[in-house]
Amino acid sequence: MDEKEIERMARALGTRRVQDFDVDTSAIRVLERLKAERRRRVWWKSPVLARAAAVALVVGAAGWIATKEGVFSGKEAGFAVPYELSGLSTAQLHEVLDSLTFDAPAFEQVSVGLDDLDADQLTQLLNAMEG
Repeated sequence: MDEKEIERMARALGTRRVQDFDVDTSAIRVLERLKAERRRRVWWKSPVLARAAAVALVVGAAGWIATKEGVFSGKEAGFAVPYELSGLSTAQLHEVLDSLTFDAPAFEQVSVGLDDLDADQLTQLLNAMEG
């Protein structure tokens, strides 16, 4: 058997198979199977409903925790002011705040960007930023 004879036999098999294939009957069977699967599908197994339920659960739990912790208690946040500062005027408080400033070192003619860092340095930077 040579290659040409094998190709001829394959074409003959393919032609017979195509002639035996009934497109209409196959289409009807496929549609019936799809309709049967749709009928068997239970509405509560829908992934959309599962996602919506998960979101509702998370929002409800977050609201319950926030209410329990007093986040929505209506109290305003306040700051404890040391006794020594309570009698100062606005100008005196500005003077105290200005006295707390310090000069940061300035690095001139230094240009380092993220592109200059290697993988280990980038990892260290990201870890430091995360806290």
